[in-house]
Amino acid sequence: MLLQWIENLLLQWIEKLSRSKVVFYGKPTCINNRKQRKILQEAGIEFQEENLLTYPWRKETLISYFVNTPKSQWYNKTAPAIKQGNMTPDSMTEDQLLDAMCLDPVLIRRPLISIDDYKTVGFDWPMLADLLKVDKALAEQLVKPNDDVETCVKV
Repeated sequence: MLLQWIENLLLQWIEKLSRSKVVFYGKPTCINNRKQRKILQEAGIEFQEENLLTYPWRKETLISYFVNTPKSQWYNKTAPAIKQGNMTPDSMTEDQLLDAMCLDPVLIRRPLISIDDYKTVGFDWPMLADLLKVDKALAEQLVKPNDDVETCVKV
């Protein structure tokens, strides 16, 4: 009996160690970020939540989420400064845009997600489900192919 208990405890410990460390940076009041967090939870993914708007961003950290991603996909196209025409990110250098996003994180496209050393911008569920080893049937049940869980509904 004791041996079985120890074996179960060890298996739980090994399973916990083998899980990826996932961090979700989002805006707490964002409707889609809420949906995205719920999808991760329903998939059984444990993750740490961070408020993207209050996190102390630095250019060196922020750029790591945009590797191999076009600059046009770095920023939140519905940010007030962009929608009102006060800022045109496409005319800015990468450094200027990163500086602006560090000063005003609402400019950052959401969510930012880190999975161990891998970092990404946006919520590409098929890619995330694959990286996180979510059962394919469950992943497809949680987000149907035509479901849009990323585009801001306030556009």
